[in-house]
Amino acid sequence: MSGMFHTIGQILSSVALYYALCLIAVYAVLAFFSGLEMKRYILRNKGVKHRDILSSPHAPSVSILVPFNNQAAIVLEKVRLLLSLHYNDFELIIINDGSTDNSLKKLINSFNLQRADVLLNERVATAAVKGIYRSSDPAFSRLTVVDKLNGGRCDALNAGVNVSGNELLLCLNINCMLEPDALLRMVKPFMESRIQVIAAGAVVRSINASDIVRGQAVAFSTPRGLQAKFQVLRHLRSSLLRHMALSRFNSLLHVSRAVAMFHKPTLISCGGFMPECVENNAELVIRMKRYMIDNLLPHRIILIPDKICWLIPPGNPAAAAVQYQNSIRGTADGLRSHARALFNPTYKWLALSSASMFFSKLIAPVIEFTLCVSLLGLAAFGYIGWQPVLIVASMVYLFCVSMSLLAIAYEELTFRYTLNFSLSKLFAASILEPLFYYPVSLMWFFGSRKGNVAQPAATSLHVSMVTAEPQVPIAVAPVKNLNADKFANCEIRNLTIRNRQVLDE
Repeated sequence: MSGMFHTIGQILSSVALYYALCLIAVYAVLAFFSGLEMKRYILRNKGVKHRDILSSPHAPSVSILVPFNNQAAIVLEKVRLLLSLHYNDFELIIINDGSTDNSLKKLINSFNLQRADVLLNERVATAAVKGIYRSSDPAFSRLTVVDKLNGGRCDALNAGVNVSGNELLLCLNINCMLEPDALLRMVKPFMESRIQVIAAGAVVRSINASDIVRGQAVAFSTPRGLQAKFQVLRHLRSSLLRHMALSRFNSLLHVSRAVAMFHKPTLISCGGFMPECVENNAELVIRMKRYMIDNLLPHRIILIPDKICWLIPPGNPAAAAVQYQNSIRGTADGLRSHARALFNPTYKWLALSSASMFFSKLIAPVIEFTLCVSLLGLAAFGYIGWQPVLIVASMVYLFCVSMSLLAIAYEELTFRYTLNFSLSKLFAASILEPLFYYPVSLMWFFGSRKGNVAQPAATSLHVSMVTAEPQVPIAVAPVKNLNADKFANCEIRNLTIRNRQVLDE
């Protein structure tokens, strides 16, 4: 029996070594091409005056879609900040997804909103819309508020798509903060690319330890708390060392749930957001790519590494676990919905990148957990020596630290911290992260199979959360639906639109 365990230990030691070498090689290649893409982005935008887009007749129109539910404490602040963005042709659509607090009442009173009679062209199905409000004050002419029954974030975004009248859609979480010139930087790839850009994401940065003046970050620092620093490192590695390389090869299958811009005609042709896949945009991006490939349409999906969007990262393990587990579920839902694209040579880069996402997100944690537990157990009982275990562990640890340091270096190329000690804090966190965060993330991974966990409530940088006042009922007449009956049976099969004649009207 001991001979059998000894043989198994030797096999597993070899498997662990070659597995680690393969991962190191893959991530090193991705980091190399990410560096090339970062360099190309910096050179292309060196000396560019984004404000010139303000006067350009070719600047596309943008609709900003912001869904919310029970966010009375922050919704007014966010609306004011978004209305002050530097861009000429945009509209702001705030979607009240069945809030039970006094959010809608606050919006109506603060912005002089009145119910508008609107013919709603329901191009994508949503829960019932109770009313659409627009301001009688010319200063808030860009603002539209949609009041609807609760249907979830994706359903609320679909309602915003139906109301929107512009070419590009910026989908934004209400707890995010945009730079004043964020729209200028986001639309630039759509304007300059000869190939149709169907989606663009941005690197979301942490702001919970920065100084905010009038809704703009003016002094930057790393977030407080070790857990938040680990989250920053994980996000930087994912965005700047992997997603930038995938963007270079037009193989990016994920844009941030916090902020993402979509080409509206393509999104509608693909059926809009799928309410069943609520945790990230992976399913939608894969569906859009499949649609473009099936219809032989050239396209691009881009990641913008510039300073655009800020978000407060989870500051405690419980919130970080919820975020991580929901991200895993969202990826699993997206890949499950498009299983035909996995290893399908018809889709070429899409097949390769979806297969790599499937392995890295869903298979690799199982393999790594199995190898770690098996090797530690065999070494503890003396069936194999500790030397091969320590060699593999040391090699992986040093590589993880080096990748974190490289991600920090890439971050400095696009965005510089104003305080030097902020970098030293990230360096220290990168040394500790493989020892503490990675083992915990493996436990979170297996916990993600237990079902959806509610997202933590959004917090504000300026306003403390307060107890909501009882909502005063507001009488609104139902919004008229244009061609509602025609769209009742509109569905998607094999990523081609049935009833396309109606969609093109």
